[in-house]
Amino acid sequence: MAVIEQGEALLWRRACGGDAQAFAAVFDLHRNRVYGQAVRLLDTRSDAEDVAASALRAATGFAQVVGVLPR
Repeated sequence: MAVIEQGEALLWRRACGGDAQAFAAVFDLHRNRVYGQAVRLLDTRSDAEDVAASALRAATGFAQVVGVLPR
């Protein structure tokens, strides 16, 4: 696993554990792609912002529940 990928995996693990700063870092890494997709699917930018934030919060919960993060 590349160093950047290892760093991101650590951020995901910390975010899943409730670390708000780690969640913010994960959000910053992925927000443009998630937001861009939401804009394409929804009518308003404010809806897209809400969906993007919700999707990333849900992703941290999903990763925690199913244990998809490398140890």
